[in-house]
Amino acid sequence: MKKIIIIFFIFVFFNKLLAFNPLSGNFADDYQYQLFRSWIDFGQFPSDNPAFMSKNEIVSSYHNSKKDSVTIIFSMKKELIVGMSEMFQNPFPKNKDWLEYQNEIGMFLFRLNTDSPNYLIDLMKDKKFSIQFQGLKSREALLKIKTVQKKSVVHLKNISIEDSLKPKVTLKTNIGVIELFLNKTPDLILETSMKKQRNFSAKKEIKTRKLQVSKKQVQTKKMYSKMFNDLQDKDLIGLEKFIIEHKNDKIYNQIMNNRIKDLKNFVKNNFKINEEINFVEDKIIIRRKRFKDFSADLVFRFEKDDDGYYLYPDNEFKMQGNNLIIDEERVKFFQIEQAEINKIIPAISEMILLHRTIGTKLFNFLIHNDQANTLLILNGKKRKTFHFKNYATLLLLLNQYWEDRVVYYKILSVKKVNNNIEIESALISQNQAISDFASIKMQLNHNFKVDLIQVSLFPEIKN
Repeated sequence: MKKIIIIFFIFVFFNKLLAFNPLSGNFADDYQYQLFRSWIDFGQFPSDNPAFMSKNEIVSSYHNSKKDSVTIIFSMKKELIVGMSEMFQNPFPKNKDWLEYQNEIGMFLFRLNTDSPNYLIDLMKDKKFSIQFQGLKSREALLKIKTVQKKSVVHLKNISIEDSLKPKVTLKTNIGVIELFLNKTPDLILETSMKKQRNFSAKKEIKTRKLQVSKKQVQTKKMYSKMFNDLQDKDLIGLEKFIIEHKNDKIYNQIMNNRIKDLKNFVKNNFKINEEINFVEDKIIIRRKRFKDFSADLVFRFEKDDDGYYLYPDNEFKMQGNNLIIDEERVKFFQIEQAEINKIIPAISEMILLHRTIGTKLFNFLIHNDQANTLLILNGKKRKTFHFKNYATLLLLLNQYWEDRVVYYKILSVKKVNNNIEIESALISQNQAISDFASIKMQLNHNFKVDLIQVSLFPEIKN
């Protein structure tokens, strides 16, 4: 019986491990064939190699006279080769969504070892990612890599991944450090947000490890747990249902500027009697009861011309070391230069005023169109994700649902991540015994404009 089993496995093995020498007719198009030949010629690899074959891919190991050893994955579709990538260890073996990014990095490494940078340029355009090498970016970085690389095959030594709205993958190679800035899916955002940085060796086997949570994550978790009790164990579908039903609605901002005769009377009539409202010439200060460590105070100035009223923030601020004190609130800065802080402060003031006016008619004075790609992660009974072309669309939706509520908003930190400035904040929309909570992360571009936003929304949480 044992002999029969052994003979069976030998039969299967030799049906899978076969000689592999792909010709032009084995590729989906001439581009893929020329890409393969460019890789073979550059690395001086033999064309004929043993390979493991399956329905969707072929895996083959290549060795040359310089003792370079590389394993390549050939992706198959309808028995034709549609792509090639270099095999390396997966940093998130349990996350299926990482496979897409693992493939992108593998394709990058494969094309890195060809004789033309044009293949890499094509990949960057297709996958919409950027690279950095020796202080240079994009095309200049690629040309520098090819100059340093000369005729050597680039070998991967180590990979590290830094979490961000646009994650940075650092490749440590035999020619130096190459940085890739990738896009990612919502599921991968949740996976990587639990890990600030995770390193692994490309040559050693990865062992299963327990997740190490940083002190900052523990403190943040404790802060939130003090604010709220556990989610109610029942279907709380109010906000969830509203967003699902109206996410594609065309919601327009109400133009209020030219509809009001007297702004002071308008403010008095639209805020509760027990809220403290002070008018100082062209300045209005509205003080509302704090909730935990969160404020909902509004401080702004107004102007009036022939077209009506215009509102803008007017918070008093000062710097104390790396902290910005704005209207008695402290905002922490990390690795931000003073010149950058001066450009960020107006944006912070606008964010505070805009978010705290959600649910009130003052919101209509402040909301404006933007170009920030926005991801909403709705953490209800079941997690759902939604994409919005801009942030204003999401805020207009929330403004409708949170009408007449008190919205608390706080900037938690401003830090430099992957040479981009990220602003982390938190929002509470209070509704008697139950509130909605949101964690918001914004990324600023080089012009200090918001261009990428991630909102994690937790609906209907007990106060």
